[in-house]
Amino acid sequence: MRFFAIFLTALALAFPAHARSVTDSAGRVVTVPDTVNTVFAAGPPASVLVYVLKPEALTGWPRALPL
Repeated sequence: MRFFAIFLTALALAFPAHARSVTDSAGRVVTVPDTVNTVFAAGPPASVLVYVLKPEALTGWPRALPL
């Protein structure tokens, strides 16, 4: 499941796309906009991926950063 979320995030950030509907594994239909401006990653690996690809889109970290 996490791999799928990471893959969709990378795909959304990598290619400009048209708005479309996506059905997730639970059967929910989600409309993905033309341009993704902000992303809140589901976990630490996804956060790192978003931070590397488009850091200005990352809205926050899923866990507190170690000090």
